[in-house]
Amino acid sequence: MTAPATTMADATLRPILFVASASVAFSVNDLVFKLLSGAYPLHEMMLVRSTVALVLITIFIRVTKGGFQALRTRRPGMHVLRGGLMITANAAQYAALAALPLADATAVYYSAPLLITVFSVFILREKVGPWRWLAVTVGLFGVLLIVRPGGEGYSAAALLAVLSATVYALSQILTRKIGRTDAALTMSFYGQLSLNIFAMIVGLCFGSGAFGETGNAAADFLLRRWIWPTPFDLFLFVVLGVISAVGGVMMTMAYRDGPPSLIASFEYLALPMSVIWGAVFWSSLPDMLSSAGIVLILAAGLAVSYREARLGRRAFSRRNALG
Repeated sequence: MTAPATTMADATLRPILFVASASVAFSVNDLVFKLLSGAYPLHEMMLVRSTVALVLITIFIRVTKGGFQALRTRRPGMHVLRGGLMITANAAQYAALAALPLADATAVYYSAPLLITVFSVFILREKVGPWRWLAVTVGLFGVLLIVRPGGEGYSAAALLAVLSATVYALSQILTRKIGRTDAALTMSFYGQLSLNIFAMIVGLCFGSGAFGETGNAAADFLLRRWIWPTPFDLFLFVVLGVISAVGGVMMTMAYRDGPPSLIASFEYLALPMSVIWGAVFWSSLPDMLSSAGIVLILAAGLAVSYREARLGRRAFSRRNALG
């Protein structure tokens, strides 16, 4: 009787370690983007990150699939649309990170699973019961506490975080459709390819810095001129690519091997981590309203993830749609 129990515990521990490691790594990803957002343009960081991730994903496909047949798709148009949504979500999220406290931007981004629930009703015609509607309402109220439109402490950059969460939620709805025929690695490859092409185009158009130095942190991050990175900063760019590729694979493996309701709860490790990073690197803690908003979003997100897992749906995975 002891051996099977040990085996079951080990089988549960591994996916927990995967999702916990991926969530912490993704919080480091956001931290590095914010730390370097005042010196480098987003398109430069994104180009290096997506190039490294593409290389690693390609190697992974070659090793695990035995060839590149996994890249074949019958839905190229949907991959293009999904790539466009990913580009918008990434650009808006990282621009928001440049201008907002890390914890606030991260918390608003984590309202995406709540929005996925809303969109699934109107787009996928899924049924949502009163308990999940209540969780969605509570979570979106938490978003309002952080954004505070028109109130004291309001920043227009907060709308970028809202835009990112909204577009990301739409991309996840599309991911559900594409996932009926294409593997996760296929979607990851084309997602990173979309980000890579976008970064190159933006770099060619705005890399001279002619439209940069606006005095707005978010706009400057998007339009700043291309700057050759220091060796250490280039190393950090490469680390971002490794996190993007390896973290995405770990998250997929966690949801593949572990109980969805349990795995989803560990994704939210990124929220307290963002508070810790803000305190350590900027001596900044969320104010009372933002703290309340973060708690409400966290509670609502966990409730929705648990309820969806109970109903047999695939749980929300933060970075699967980001390639």
